[in-house]
Amino acid sequence: MLAAGSSRWSRAQPTEHDLPVDWVIVHAVEGCAQTLEACNAFAPPSRTFAVVPPFSVAPDLRGRADHVFCQPAPRGTGLGVYVALAMIRRWQPGAFVTVVSPAAVGTSAVELHGLRTIAARSADRVAVLDHVACGTLEALWELGRRGEPGLLDILDSLVPLVGTRDEDEAIDYIYRAYLPVNFADDIVRRAADRVVPVTRRPAFRPQHAGA
Repeated sequence: MLAAGSSRWSRAQPTEHDLPVDWVIVHAVEGCAQTLEACNAFAPPSRTFAVVPPFSVAPDLRGRADHVFCQPAPRGTGLGVYVALAMIRRWQPGAFVTVVSPAAVGTSAVELHGLRTIAARSADRVAVLDHVACGTLEALWELGRRGEPGLLDILDSLVPLVGTRDEDEAIDYIYRAYLPVNFADDIVRRAADRVVPVTRRPAFRPQHAGA
């Protein structure tokens, strides 16, 4: 079990050879085992990034997520998602990323694949179904810039610090300086023109590289 205050980071260092297209960012909260199983059927643990809320205990993430970020302070789902996106942006700016919120209980791997296909048809926008969002990293980055421009200005400066000795200090500063940001309410709703709303659960499995 990984307590949110015990160790901020647990992550493997990706290389150019093991960075396929698709990543998943999932909020790892108690009771999310089924959601994690669906995420791992969509993308392997090496491309699964778990965000653990502060003052909480995550489920056992061994073999499920190679990258774990324990948020140092309660700043909402949006800040955790975008710090994780900053990491992936540094490692592979051309990635496709699926963001799975704590409320996405019962989401299946087939639905994640289907949403990914819908997102691929509109590469400049983010496909959103209930509590799951999917798009290119660039589309998600621009979604954040439209919904919360001040945060993205700060995170633009974080990206080149990823993997350096200044990374932890930069993240501490962001969490001290910025007010809470909710991914759905403060970013997605404010940037509706950057979203492809999906009202019907996709029930098909696409054929694409990196799945």
